[in-house]
Amino acid sequence: MNFPANISLRHVSLATSLVLAGSAVADEISFNQHIRPIFTAKCTKCHGGAKADGDLSLIYRSQVLGKGKSGKTIIVPGKPDASELFRRITTDDLDDKMPLQKGDHAEDPLTEDQIEVIRQWIEQGALWEELWAYIKPKKQSPPKLKHASWIKTPMDQFVLSRLEKEDLAPTSTADRAQWLRRASLDLIGLPPKQEELKAFLTDKAPDAYEKQVTRLLASPHFGERWAAVWMDLARYSDTKGYEKDPHRNIWPYRDYLIRSFNADKPYDQFLREQLAGDLFPDTTSDSLTATAFHRNTQTNTEGGTDDEEFRVAAIIDRVNTTWTATQGITFACVQCHAHPYEPIPHEDYFRFYDFFNSSEDADLDNDFPHFKVARDDSQRQRAADLHQQLPSLRRAINEPGRKLMLGTHTWEPLRYDTTLSTHGKLTFYPSGEIHASGTFPTNARYNLTAAASDFTAIRVNILPEAENPAELPERGSVLSTFSLHKVMPDGKKEKIELSYVIADHLAGPFDPLGSLTKGSEGFGGYPKLFGKRQAVFIPSAPVTFAKGEKLEVTIQHRASTTGNQACTLRRFMIDTCNNA
Repeated sequence: MNFPANISLRHVSLATSLVLAGSAVADEISFNQHIRPIFTAKCTKCHGGAKADGDLSLIYRSQVLGKGKSGKTIIVPGKPDASELFRRITTDDLDDKMPLQKGDHAEDPLTEDQIEVIRQWIEQGALWEELWAYIKPKKQSPPKLKHASWIKTPMDQFVLSRLEKEDLAPTSTADRAQWLRRASLDLIGLPPKQEELKAFLTDKAPDAYEKQVTRLLASPHFGERWAAVWMDLARYSDTKGYEKDPHRNIWPYRDYLIRSFNADKPYDQFLREQLAGDLFPDTTSDSLTATAFHRNTQTNTEGGTDDEEFRVAAIIDRVNTTWTATQGITFACVQCHAHPYEPIPHEDYFRFYDFFNSSEDADLDNDFPHFKVARDDSQRQRAADLHQQLPSLRRAINEPGRKLMLGTHTWEPLRYDTTLSTHGKLTFYPSGEIHASGTFPTNARYNLTAAASDFTAIRVNILPEAENPAELPERGSVLSTFSLHKVMPDGKKEKIELSYVIADHLAGPFDPLGSLTKGSEGFGGYPKLFGKRQAVFIPSAPVTFAKGEKLEVTIQHRASTTGNQACTLRRFMIDTCNNA
């Protein structure tokens, strides 16, 4: 449903019902009123969106006016006798008759009245109409009434018209106490207090009812009452959902909703903030908090689960929720097939999926990424501004080195004397690659000793094990701490100070600079390795070696995914450069 841009949340909340006045069947056959109900009841089970036997779907006009699998035209506008559909519903041949008269999908044949309606419709040109939900409403003239004195609002005219058509009378007017109780429960979710009821009962002013509605709309409980409705649509929860169902710190989003309803925020703004508040030219603390609408997806912290599987599950949930909450459409079924009765083809589901398949979250235990909301209200906008600046600042710091990394420098792979690991086995190949095999815990450490040559930069290449990891992403591969030492001929060691790390690109929760310190998760592909990753480590000064000295490389791992699954390096290569 398309709402006018100036409609507010208060208008949406108060528009709780819509009554359509009935009308008699006209001489002109309406597709929506007369034909679609027949198709839906008798035909679309086999010729709809979920299933299209004979390559025919009665959801789409182009197919209805085209040719079926038999090669015959389904409907020829103006010519029932030339239309294959009309022949099928009127034939006495049980092998051809529709609906099917034999087998598991057998149905009662159409009645003579239904057949006659279809015949008239085809004769009149088989005029098509969009599903009612996609037809712009037309302003209706007020109906003529027998008891117009009952009317208090314009909508009452249409309600009363339908009642009179059915020979029904309106119920008696609710007394004041009953009316106030209903209004209070509807608008703020709480019954009126004794003093509020007493004040209303004694208020004889002509606008007494209006004053009560104004008071209720101004109550802070109004936002709480209606935010709760939206929270259900947004699948809000203070926990993560699966198995252990641990705590999730997302209450600022709840408070944002309450503020929005109490401020009578325009509905279009309310939706834009939640769907893309972080992409606004001028982001605010509220617009960033609002994007938690799509962080209410479940996070699976159970050991042994695949983060990529549940990342995809979260995206699917976002697609379905967006359509259900904002359009009132059961879009989930389009994931497997075209919509059973809405004109939405199967392919559109994954076109829409693409909009959400670029988010940074990945079913991590810590629910990364986060937006920190300042406790002090006066500092919230400042905190939001800094939050938005951080990614660009990190890129600005990394970019000069990244460009240098892409230059035409000569890199020589290390040649190892020893490749040791606290667990599993490391195998060195002539190409310079090292492959890890066996079982590795989260804190596995590699100690590599190589023949030394002078260098000004040393590069770590983290390589996927599969040829095309994008098709089946691998578990993460992260270097947590990277350290270098000179090993003297007598066995003594001298630490080589590293001053900076340059990454091929910045992504995920880890800062590559963390690989220079203890306790940080460092650099790599996390939680999945989608392709080759590279990082260049710059020493504080050019490194030179005397005769007999060797280079020792230590790689410490600490990163893990859900269930403490280790993210060690499994295939990698280290090379050096002396002209960077």
